[in-house]
Amino acid sequence: RPAPPRPALAGPRVLTLTVSGGGGTTRLALEVGAALQPDYADGVWLVELAALSDPELVPQAVATVLGVRGKPGQPLLASLADFLRPRRVLLLIDNCEHLIDACAKLARALLAECPHLHLVATSREALRIPGEVDWPVSPLTALDPDPPPRAPSALAASRPAPQARAPLRQPAPPGPPRTPPP
Repeated sequence: RPAPPRPALAGPRVLTLTVSGGGGTTRLALEVGAALQPDYADGVWLVELAALSDPELVPQAVATVLGVRGKPGQPLLASLADFLRPRRVLLLIDNCEHLIDACAKLARALLAECPHLHLVATSREALRIPGEVDWPVSPLTALDPDPPPRAPSALAASRPAPQARAPLRQPAPPGPPRTPPP
């Protein structure tokens, strides 16, 4: 299965890896994040949505991963934008399909406010937002023990994926949740 080459995120700020049935997009998103990690000084962060059923909680899921707390009297989405605006971050938002409208709303709002933010979403359908690149992915059935040689710019699907429940890169030492500066 061909992986998106590194330049895929050089122009567009949102890339959606779509698959109909099957799977493989989570692993591919992790591979993309690992390959692009050096380009994001403030980190590559994975937001898993598979267990989430309430679309109103999508911003909270992102805030929890980033350690952002809302400010009193301010919508959480605004607090997220305040936190992300000065930062160079890649968000990997996994399993958007059952929350597609909420994910699209979040992506539109954050991309409009945060000039250095890039998103990679995984879903069974595109977010359908301006500037999005929809990258169809063939379902992953099994890894070939002897994969064919790949071009240097391709991401090797056979490399071990980073831990899925942790940020791929945490820019600051652990501590209390970060609140955006005033």
